[in-house]
Amino acid sequence: MTQNIPLSCDVLVIGGGLAATMAAITAAQEGANVIMAIKGVHGQSGSSARAGGIIAAAFSHVGIEGETLEDSPESHATDTLHVGCGLNSEEHVRALAQDAPGRRERA
Repeated sequence: MTQNIPLSCDVLVIGGGLAATMAAITAAQEGANVIMAIKGVHGQSGSSARAGGIIAAAFSHVGIEGETLEDSPESHATDTLHVGCGLNSEEHVRALAQDAPGRRERA
């Protein structure tokens, strides 16, 4: 039997990928009561897990031939917009990609 339990929060984060997790952590660090709604297992579902790190402006990664591939904010944004199938905001994607290398350094 399914039971509905009312919950309240300051911030509701939908999804469990890297961006959603970072949003939840940031909100919690600012004192918000946060709930994350995730359809799968945190860290093992969503686009971040499926991307396998290949869409990451802040990192280099290994290509299918074993070669080291450097990424860039522009490449990251282009890849993200492509896999987003028109559902993502180009302005927000580009801002995230430009900010990614600096976020890695601050982590």
